[in-house]
Amino acid sequence: MTAGARDRWGWGPRKLHALLRRQGHAPPPIRTIAAILKRHDRVRTRSAEIPPACQRFERDAPNELWQRDFKGPLEVARRKVTPLSVLDDHSRYLLALRPCFDMTFVTVQAVLWDLFGDVGLPETLLCDSAFSTAKNSRVGLTSFEAGLIRLGIRPAHGRPYHPQTQGKVERFHGTLEAELWPRIRRDTPEHFAADLDDWRPVYNSVRPHEALGDQPPVCRWKPSDRKRPDRPPEASYPAGAVLRRVGHVGDVRYRSARIMVGRGLAGETVQVIEQDTQIEIHYGTQRIRCLSAGELRRDTML
Repeated sequence: MTAGARDRWGWGPRKLHALLRRQGHAPPPIRTIAAILKRHDRVRTRSAEIPPACQRFERDAPNELWQRDFKGPLEVARRKVTPLSVLDDHSRYLLALRPCFDMTFVTVQAVLWDLFGDVGLPETLLCDSAFSTAKNSRVGLTSFEAGLIRLGIRPAHGRPYHPQTQGKVERFHGTLEAELWPRIRRDTPEHFAADLDDWRPVYNSVRPHEALGDQPPVCRWKPSDRKRPDRPPEASYPAGAVLRRVGHVGDVRYRSARIMVGRGLAGETVQVIEQDTQIEIHYGTQRIRCLSAGELRRDTML
């Protein structure tokens, strides 16, 4: 037992106990397994343990929410590599773990586009604050967010300096650091990528997860019923909608006022909906701005 999953992945007595039970064995009590590990000097030090979540929130079904974040960077063959993780909130299923050499929108979009083609679309994608609109414009959408909306995915962001917003992917990164990083090969990018690929099915299908009743994530996950189109669609609007073209700085003109909707929408078309004293700006099916009519002033940027 001590020469198996414990030696390879650093698993503790609880996970070994759950794994043995799932394999049809009658394992000794967890405390006995812990004593065996201690006798063989196989106990992970407390500093390497992953802190427990203070409070857990969980979506009701797979693919309602995916969490996306970068881990790193790490040095691999004298190059900085930043693995990109995508995790399903409900099942903790690890959808993607890809080594990236930059953290640009283009790189992330390429990974997600392939992933959407493999397993379908989520309802919401939660990203770290580095991908928030505030970093790219005063208000409004980025091109990354606009692409998600056109696919029918709601973009969401973690609060800056509050990693607990993405608690599951942050805890996953703790697992990654404790179980894989001490063993992963870093001599070549190919070896590094291969070890990531080898570990992902272990995490999804073998490793017991305490929050899932010591079952692996695969027991609670299934592909999305929402299939990815063959090519990125365009935003569409109903007949008779009031439309405005977004300028190069990310603004639209309405009633002589300039309303910011984000540089990521430059050249795109948005819909203006005015009801009573409220003005809404929609991109596709999603509302992106809401103002009162009293805020509109000639040549004022809002």
